[in-house]
Amino acid sequence: DCLISLTFTKRAYCENPIVVFHIRTSEVTKRLPFDFLLVKRICQYIYGEDKHIHCEFVAPSYYITSESILMYDNVKSIKKLLRRVKKKVHWENFSREF
Repeated sequence: DCLISLTFTKRAYCENPIVVFHIRTSEVTKRLPFDFLLVKRICQYIYGEDKHIHCEFVAPSYYITSESILMYDNVKSIKKLLRRVKKKVHWENFSREF
């Protein structure tokens, strides 16, 4: 199993490259310092040691990802859950600018 993933991007409005580093939440307490060192070494290998790199660290919890909602729908109907949410939240209070 691969425990980390790296996405390398270069955006038009940023002068420095961006590396997005994903890791499972369960691995944060076990091996995070070593994974940061690994990411640093990989970035140095790709971009060189003198290049400034913006690194974004993402460790999503299983229960707050979009995939977990889809998996929930396989077990129970999500329509029932959404009906309860609609009753509790007044959607007209939210701005349409979001």
